[in-house]
Amino acid sequence: MKNAGTARILGTELETSWAVAHGFTIQSAIGYMDAHYTQTLPGTGISATDALPLNTPLPKTPKWKASVGPQYIVNFEGDRSLRFVANYTFTSKMTNDTLATPELSRPNTRILDLSAAYATAGDKYEIVLGGTNVTDTRYVITGQDQVAGGQVQATFNAPAEWYLQLRVKL
Repeated sequence: MKNAGTARILGTELETSWAVAHGFTIQSAIGYMDAHYTQTLPGTGISATDALPLNTPLPKTPKWKASVGPQYIVNFEGDRSLRFVANYTFTSKMTNDTLATPELSRPNTRILDLSAAYATAGDKYEIVLGGTNVTDTRYVITGQDQVAGGQVQATFNAPAEWYLQLRVKL
C-alpha cells in the first residue's frame, strides 16, 4: 500500500462542559477540518485517467463534526441515583475512499444515542437501559471500488441497537 500523494490538513476543535443546574450538565464539541490532496504521486496505482484533481478531500475527513451530550442526574435518599444521558452527533458529508467514489460517499449524518441508569448506594449495582443510533440512520463506513471487476463493495454502519446492562462493582 502506498500513499496517494501529499496533502494539506488544517483544523481546529472546541470542547465545552457546562454545569447548567444542580444535576444537569452538558458536554459539547465542534471540530472543523480542511484536509485535501495537493499532489498525486506517481506509482500509487491511480491511473492517469483517475488522477486526483487538486483539492480532492482526504478520505474519512469531514469538514465539520459536532456533538452535544446533556446529562441529568436525580439523587435519592440512601445514596441512590437515576441518570439520563443523550448524545447527539452531527458529521458533515465525506468520502470513504481516495478516488471519492460517489457510491462510497457518506452524506451528512445525525446520530442519537440515549441511556437511563439506576444506581444503588455506593454504585454497588447499576442497571442501564440504552440505545445507540436510535433513529436507525444508515450510511457507508468503508468500501472499495473494484474498477477492474466493475463493482463497488460497501460496508454499512450498525443499525439501531438497544441494550440492557447490569453492572456490579466488586
